[in-house]
Amino acid sequence: MKTNFLNFAIHCLVIILFVSCSSQNVLEKMLPTLSDGKYDSEFPYRNSSEQLEEISKNIRLINSIAFYTSYVFPEESKLLRRQVTNIDYKKKAVQEVFFNKTASGTGTVISNKLGAVVLLTVAHVVS
Repeated sequence: MKTNFLNFAIHCLVIILFVSCSSQNVLEKMLPTLSDGKYDSEFPYRNSSEQLEEISKNIRLINSIAFYTSYVFPEESKLLRRQVTNIDYKKKAVQEVFFNKTASGTGTVISNKLGAVVLLTVAHVVS
């Protein structure tokens, strides 16, 4: 039993020594494109450039702009939240302020049928 273990250990050491002394590692021998200095889109056992090109055709830049009207009420009016829904803003306001906000981002086209486009994006781009 002790001899079997000793033989096994010696064989393992010889194999490790042989592999570590090799001038090229196994990956370089099997996959020479690994060290070609070019960008690899995935582990280089196959080319995925066509898939990446197809995916990138569905990504779009989204620019959005929202226009707002804000009403300023006199401080002494002391409006409560429940009253705000029942008042005529333009009559009670002392000032009307117009402003806009813009946002940009990307979206992925997930459907495009009959002139309607569905985009998947994040909320801050459109809200």
